[in-house]
Amino acid sequence: MKFCCSTKTSQTKLSKNIEWLSDRWNFIESEFEREGRSSIVGPWYFERPTSKQVSFLTDRGIIVEKGNLYRGQFSDLLGLFDGVSLEDRSVLRFFNKPITGMCQSKANHDVAVILSNVDNLSKWDSRPASQLQKAGLAFLNITHDKGINHAQADALIKGFREEFETNEYIESDVISESCNAALYENNNLLINDWNSFEEIYEEVNEPDTRDEHSIKKVTLSIFQKSISRLKSEGNNLQDLKTDIDAVIAKIIEIEPKILK
Repeated sequence: MKFCCSTKTSQTKLSKNIEWLSDRWNFIESEFEREGRSSIVGPWYFERPTSKQVSFLTDRGIIVEKGNLYRGQFSDLLGLFDGVSLEDRSVLRFFNKPITGMCQSKANHDVAVILSNVDNLSKWDSRPASQLQKAGLAFLNITHDKGINHAQADALIKGFREEFETNEYIESDVISESCNAALYENNNLLINDWNSFEEIYEEVNEPDTRDEHSIKKVTLSIFQKSISRLKSEGNNLQDLKTDIDAVIAKIIEIEPKILK
């Protein structure tokens, strides 16, 4: 495999990560050849790369000069330029793994390896429900046991999402005998709003977003207050998804100390 880097940034990122990337690719390839599957990536990983992936990687300064890469390998390379997601950050912190300076692809890999272990997966699933999950259960008016764990909370929210997320009302006898059109419409609005809430919360806490606006990590409490204030001023969550600047401006207004 041979790469050409057209920028100093792309050269630095590739040089910093090529050793573990090579080990990852060799492990996945060997496991796939031996077992016909991989324990850490899905079947999509072995598909042909898309033209968009090739274009995006070229734009970021990395060109594959020799060798053929899978779709998943292109995804790994593109992830060198992104920060760690909130979900991966939570997993790594739970298992006391360092995060500083880590890129999205390395975090994805480490999390996949950690959770491929059955005992680790059991520990992760049985941890207490997160504050965000509890907020989601309250937002969606879902009743639950006091000591609910993460997997149970995830199942409740997922079930609600599967039943009410579709855009068109399904005949009541298909959904459930007790669910009428009015209830369905209300819950459909709730789950769409909750999806937007989660998306905005993750976006404002993305490292690149926080660096751009020079803010520290936004706590759930401050975020909830900011969203509540924005809604009281006539904004809706669907529109706020495309106006992150307005959300961050309100966060700073409510909590000025969040500025770095």
